[in-house]
Amino acid sequence: MVSTRKHILFFISAMLTILLASCRPSLPSHIISESDMEDILYDYHIASCLAKQDDKLNEDKMYSDILDKYGITQAKFDSSMVYYTRHYRLLKDIYNNIEYRMSEKIVAMGGNVQDLNSMGEGFSSADTTNVWNDASSILFLQYAPYSVKQFELKADTAYKAGDKMLLSFDTEFIVQDGRRDLVAMLAIRLKNDSVAFTNQHFSSPMHATLTVGDDTRLGIKSVSGFIVFTSDPNDTQTTTKLAFVRNIKLIRMHTEDPNKKEDEAKKEKEKEEEDMDEVEVTADEELEDTTETSKDDNKQEGKDDTKKKTFKIGKKINGIQKAPLDRPGKPAINGL
Repeated sequence: MVSTRKHILFFISAMLTILLASCRPSLPSHIISESDMEDILYDYHIASCLAKQDDKLNEDKMYSDILDKYGITQAKFDSSMVYYTRHYRLLKDIYNNIEYRMSEKIVAMGGNVQDLNSMGEGFSSADTTNVWNDASSILFLQYAPYSVKQFELKADTAYKAGDKMLLSFDTEFIVQDGRRDLVAMLAIRLKNDSVAFTNQHFSSPMHATLTVGDDTRLGIKSVSGFIVFTSDPNDTQTTTKLAFVRNIKLIRMHTEDPNKKEDEAKKEKEKEEEDMDEVEVTADEELEDTTETSKDDNKQEGKDDTKKKTFKIGKKINGIQKAPLDRPGKPAINGL
């Protein structure tokens, strides 16, 4: 029975593989293979990043060297890109592999693709959550429906008053001709239905961030936005233009109420003043006790001095009484 089930599962798996393979279009002979195209585009984007970091590098020369490395002419590369942009799924699969390879390279160089430290000071991992629930990479072309990505999230009980939202991603471009313009917008709707938003344009490979916050601490109802790869009226279907957005994150960040901090600081100051008052009262009481003790000691010393003086006088009187009586010319003194 178990053996029969295994055979059935194997048969279904084999049939699905055949069906999927048959759905994929066969590449024309003049088109660069998927594996070679992946390698070329991977090297292209690495070169693009390097060129943006070092002005001394010649970007066009680097691209030319990449094509020479694979023995591909510029004309063949351009025609192949036109083909792949018309077959979005094939190109998307290629870019999924490119994203994986880039992430692996970052890790190999000691980086962390999940690092959230770029959000700035005052936030720790305990205060932040990535609420992005869609694909972490998107391939944009210059024509619909592949030129825009919209998103909207309803706030749940995990959101707090004063939260900030941060949209971050990395951009890559391949533009044969014309302008390259990627537009991103991030918005939050607050509980009073007012809207706060921000938007930016991007035209070169970079790490992009957009931030918008509930500064009035009313509470967030929803988060929305879009990323659009804008087209030029002069663009044609034979013009290669694409933007690759990867490592997408939508970070929710909890923030502390500044008024709460002020209140806590005020209470702390009042407590310190109360403690100081208690110390001063205690010191005054101790001083009073010391003064009273000193007075008592002085009184006691006065009594002791009186006794000592009385004792000395008594000795002198007794001394006089004991004076010798047989000295001539000196009668004895009686009655004392």
